[in-house]
Amino acid sequence: MKTIHLFLGLLLTLAASNSSFATDQQTALAVLSSDAVLQQKAEACQQLSRIGDADAVPVLAALLNDPQLSSYARTGLELIPAPEAGQALRAALSTLKGRQLAGVVNSLGKRGDESAVPALQRLVTQDQTIVAPVALAALAQIGSDAALSTIRTTLESGPAALRLPAAQAAIDATDTLIKNGNKTAANELLKAVLGAALPEHIKNTAKALTLSIQTESGFINMFDGTSLKGWDGDPAFWRVEGGEIVGETTAENPTKGNTFLIWEDDAVADFELKAEFKLRNHNSGIQYRSFPVKGQRWVVGGYQADMSADNKWTGAVYGEKYKQIMAVPGEKSIVGSTPKQKQHVASLISRAALHAHLKADEWNEYHIIARGNHCIQMINGVITAEFSESTEDRLKSGLIALQLHGGPAMEVRFRKLRLRELNPEDKKEILFLAGTQSHGYGAHEHKAGSMLLARSLNESGLDVIAQVVTEGAWPEPWMGYQKPDSIVMYCDGYKGHMAKAHQDKIQILSDAGVGVACLHFGVEVEPSELGTQFLDWIGGYFEIGWSVNPHWTPEFTEFPDHPISRGVEPFAIKDEWYYHMRFQPEMAGVTPILSALPPLRTLTDRANDSNRGSNPVVLAKVSAGEQQHLAWAYERANGGRGFGFSGGHFHQNWQQDDFRKLVLNALVWTAHGEVPAAGVPSRTPSAADLELNQDSPKPSR
Repeated sequence: MKTIHLFLGLLLTLAASNSSFATDQQTALAVLSSDAVLQQKAEACQQLSRIGDADAVPVLAALLNDPQLSSYARTGLELIPAPEAGQALRAALSTLKGRQLAGVVNSLGKRGDESAVPALQRLVTQDQTIVAPVALAALAQIGSDAALSTIRTTLESGPAALRLPAAQAAIDATDTLIKNGNKTAANELLKAVLGAALPEHIKNTAKALTLSIQTESGFINMFDGTSLKGWDGDPAFWRVEGGEIVGETTAENPTKGNTFLIWEDDAVADFELKAEFKLRNHNSGIQYRSFPVKGQRWVVGGYQADMSADNKWTGAVYGEKYKQIMAVPGEKSIVGSTPKQKQHVASLISRAALHAHLKADEWNEYHIIARGNHCIQMINGVITAEFSESTEDRLKSGLIALQLHGGPAMEVRFRKLRLRELNPEDKKEILFLAGTQSHGYGAHEHKAGSMLLARSLNESGLDVIAQVVTEGAWPEPWMGYQKPDSIVMYCDGYKGHMAKAHQDKIQILSDAGVGVACLHFGVEVEPSELGTQFLDWIGGYFEIGWSVNPHWTPEFTEFPDHPISRGVEPFAIKDEWYYHMRFQPEMAGVTPILSALPPLRTLTDRANDSNRGSNPVVLAKVSAGEQQHLAWAYERANGGRGFGFSGGHFHQNWQQDDFRKLVLNALVWTAHGEVPAAGVPSRTPSAADLELNQDSPKPSR
């Protein structure tokens, strides 16, 4: 029997270590159908959550009633996109009870399964201590009209015991509704919260959200909704209609070249601009940091947030009468002195994903952020283009204008134009130092992982700007980072650690209170080279012969009362989680963030590897039941902050929302930014997002 277990374990280990995220589904299914030990079956479920399809559903569904494997099987079904997985979870609603039932309800919520709403509505009236609150939270995640109606009804006339969970569900749903522009539904939910008998702090949250719907903090309205007061443009082409600015040309009334409606206020330097737009035919755009063209009335040049009716150019940055194409849709670039000096830095979103994100024949929202030499353009909350202009004579401030393009007849409409001027001191700058190519596809993806995390921070709505420098280099002057608020090293470690080449610069920043964060292999250094510095910078490090680096699946169920933990829910995920770090003596200044007790097999399976596999000290501690710390926060005596995170081996793990949120929270915290009560918001990366910017090509199979 032991031989069988070892054989199955070897199969699973080989499959899990495959750099294409373990494509052998049959191996995992074979483990689940065998008499393998619990840990092996749990890892098989984890594996199927990544690679499983409809064929895996019956096997996982059969385990939903298993007291030991239910949560693993449920998570597997939750993440398998096949509709059969949703059907299996819905079927389990009528067979499970208690915490197992609550877990399935939670998974249906995370899937956004609208077909589950009728069953969830019935569950709200059942077990009020366990299942009903979870059902309300799931309905909030689904967010359909019927789901929201149940939450409102529970607030207005439901049992007193469910008012608090219903209020929390309403507030959670409101956040999503506001982001999606559905302010009417958000207001209805908030009215129900304000009308219910609830604690004052809950009502205060609802009041604050109501206010945020009415007025975005710091923004001014650029358009009064009734006239073109404050704007200057050719009246033959521009008008106000139904609370919207309308620009229109016809075959009978064409414009000779591009013409612009120009905001008459002073030139703007650093700012955020939001505007909704709808385009019929041809091309238009929003000009910013623009200049008047001499001798031509109502004509400007400068940066343009582009849009086209066929969406070929929607989201791009165009240099109108300036430098032409500065960033194509989905591109991050550096722009030099001439159009030929544009340098591609990274891909932000695929063309197909961007087109799928745009709302055809509906209103879309542009969100433009210009800070220093760095500009970001978003549509409907997703970054579509980003660029830095490297020349000293770059555009530092200028006019804002709306474009009506010459050529074929067209119509463009704008509404809800709002502007917020930014104080350079208000933002937090986070600089990622991404290491060179390492393990191969899907592992140690330093560049792709850094780009993904930076994009998440830039899309978060916080006053944070994140940039990435690749190949272990130090930023060139164009980056604008004389002193960032925090630096993040995601790189290979030990003898090849990038900090060896930059330690004097990092020490100067650390001495000045700048945050330092290290991810995965980036926490390992040679003690004789950088050990003392890492204790000073981040409070601990991986020491060869002392620390270990097994692949395993810890379950994180409890978190400290710390800003990094905000909004993070319990999760379990397989990674190369290092542990038994060399910390500051007596853990001075160190706060463990992620802790777990590793299974002994993480040491005994690699007992012959005395460098990173096992050693007598760590074996004794784990045998004695001593929790090991896998992520930690550190506060220096000078007020600077550090963070160490031993996960991050598998690139796909950034798709796990709580895994990602914890790291984003930590990076904002190290920069002395304010971490929101619900944590740093970010969208779940799609499979296409994960493919972007990887160093190694995807294997053919």
